[in-house]
Amino acid sequence: MHLKKVRFLPDKYPTRQHYPFNLPLFQTPQTLEFSARVCFFVGENGSGKSTLLEALARKCSIHIWQDTERARCDRNPYEELLYSCLEVEWADGMVPGSFFASQIFHHFSELLDEWAASDPGVLKYFGGQSLLTQSHGQSLMSFFRSQFQVKGLYLLDEPETALSARRQLELLQLLNHLSTGGNVQFIIATHSPILLACPRAVIYSFDQTTIQPIDYEQTDHYQIYKNFLNHRDMYLSNEDCCFMPIQIITESQISSKLDAEIKQFLCTCFPKDQAVFSRTRAWNDNQPLWTFYMQEEDRIIGHLSFSDQYIRAGDKSFHVAGIQNVCVRSEYRGRGFSGQLSKAALLKARELQYDFGMLFTSQPLVKLYAAAGWQPVTAGNLLQVDETGREVPIPDNQTPMYYPLLRQKFPCGVIHLQTRIW
Repeated sequence: MHLKKVRFLPDKYPTRQHYPFNLPLFQTPQTLEFSARVCFFVGENGSGKSTLLEALARKCSIHIWQDTERARCDRNPYEELLYSCLEVEWADGMVPGSFFASQIFHHFSELLDEWAASDPGVLKYFGGQSLLTQSHGQSLMSFFRSQFQVKGLYLLDEPETALSARRQLELLQLLNHLSTGGNVQFIIATHSPILLACPRAVIYSFDQTTIQPIDYEQTDHYQIYKNFLNHRDMYLSNEDCCFMPIQIITESQISSKLDAEIKQFLCTCFPKDQAVFSRTRAWNDNQPLWTFYMQEEDRIIGHLSFSDQYIRAGDKSFHVAGIQNVCVRSEYRGRGFSGQLSKAALLKARELQYDFGMLFTSQPLVKLYAAAGWQPVTAGNLLQVDETGREVPIPDNQTPMYYPLLRQKFPCGVIHLQTRIW
């Protein structure tokens, strides 16, 4: 690694009213660590990832090629000053670097052609031919292959813009190869789920109140593309159904602020149970292990969690993901969000080698869950443990249902829960 860390210094901001200093993401002191040779910035348009990338270039004395500056009707005098409020830490001294953005690449290609007119030998550093004589995607790959042979720090702003899916795979392979050795380091802002799959890469999300590391499978890019490819007809046939990115976190990752927000949301969705959810998210003391939630404009609109459970049938024990607290804000219902949350939870449970998913629901919702693949359990054969430690039947108004994961057939006979229903 060449660049180890970058620190934000909000106390030095010249303003808090103008972009980029008014972005909520940049308001608190924070440090980003670059622990891998490839690091990605991901987030919605306008989240600040390209702005930070350019600021890093200026802070690291990396030249940004620019075309002739033209007059603008409303110029922001602060837009290029973020670099002055950053502090960087190098591993072993500053190294040379390069900044790439597709909107300036064509200008660079024209300059390179002018240089080649007087010194044709310069083209050998860029694939041996003029970048202007190749297609946009071909010229980009020629540029990348030649540039990345030189030791340095490479900052790439959406390099996939002009690349086909095949070319993106080529770039992914190149990044993967270079990340295993050599003297190069990459920091890349991207919307490409293909590039984000680079092994060993660190991904930073710009979609929270601070910049946070995120797993590949948790990114919007992965979830939206995967869900669309798996359920294309749902998007094309139902205008009311849309996909909302899902945040997936373990209990240890839940901050006190998020804990309070979820409890408030559960009180809104389950007003009869406010006495419980005002103090805990654990229904009947069944502590969630994984939490899945949707947000829009920093407001939770959908939620589901599952607890780690075991059930016993005879002398056999089965590992169960206890689905609980499934709810969607009233004005967002009917769009398929609860189904998306359920699918995300079941995929995670399958990944973690659970035998079954299991939930308890009211009779009016049984058909809804059955349509999604859930199957009823004979309630008379199921016992829970009450507050005194005795085994008692579950309440008559609760219908137990299961979803096959590692196992297809639910156990027969008397089923013993190890807790109260969740």
